[in-house]
Amino acid sequence: MRETQTANHQLTRQDGFAMVSVLFIIALLSVTVVPLMDMVRLNKETQIRQQITTNLGQEARENLEVAVYLVKAAEGVPDGYSNTPSTEVTTLARSCSARIAAIDPNLLGAQGLLNTQTTYSTRASTASNRLVASFIVNRSNDPRFLRFVIVTCASAKSGEIGIYASEIAALNGAYYTLSFGQF
Repeated sequence: MRETQTANHQLTRQDGFAMVSVLFIIALLSVTVVPLMDMVRLNKETQIRQQITTNLGQEARENLEVAVYLVKAAEGVPDGYSNTPSTEVTTLARSCSARIAAIDPNLLGAQGLLNTQTTYSTRASTASNRLVASFIVNRSNDPRFLRFVIVTCASAKSGEIGIYASEIAALNGAYYTLSFGQF
């Protein structure tokens, strides 16, 4: 065996193998830590996106409840809703219409939320980097009863969107929910 003398300590070949093994393990751990840290970062981003989407859904649902109440109280399209949407509302309407059409193409009809003859909307409100608007689509085609699709959309600047919609009908002064859902 070959031995070397340094500072009153003798190194052997086994010591060299042990040091190389330790260095190899450290290098291996360093190489595996980088992808793990990247995975942690991606999981954190996904968690943030999911939390934003959850909050948008809650906001859309709350606004839907208010919009349904307003329609019932006004017995139709309430004051404050307009069929001339702003640019922000039009952009939000496009996003929401596309999502709803992908899931239920018959709910809004061919024009979606962009039909200014049958669709009324609120002004867009912005809070905490979220854009929120409510839409009322008059789907009445029978003079015996009123039928409305009420949609509320909430979107974040990062692209997430929360949508709730409800289809209601009024017959003899009473309102009935025909459908309700999250998109």
